[in-house]
Amino acid sequence: MAASLVIFLVPPPGSQAVTAEELAASLAGAGRQVRLADLPAGTAVRVLRRTGSEDEAAAATLEVFAPVPRGGAWLLLSFSAPLGPLAPALTKLFDAICTTLRWDQ
Repeated sequence: MAASLVIFLVPPPGSQAVTAEELAASLAGAGRQVRLADLPAGTAVRVLRRTGSEDEAAAATLEVFAPVPRGGAWLLLSFSAPLGPLAPALTKLFDAICTTLRWDQ
């Protein structure tokens, strides 16, 4: 079973912080399911999309943008797994992993 997680630190786009609502609006588009998610790390933006076609390998991608305290940056957790009968279960696993993210002071 193939699945991956890559984590990126996304700096703020300038001097002004972007709210979760603004980020969600900017990420909305065709083929994307965008919603806000309350996580222990704060209000995150959750983006679920499916890529590929029947002729090529198709994958489910879940991107979760969690706010980094003080500074306006976002932590991007990018999960990917092949589509198929296990995709819904893997998406639940990815969501569960996101609920473990917490910030220490």
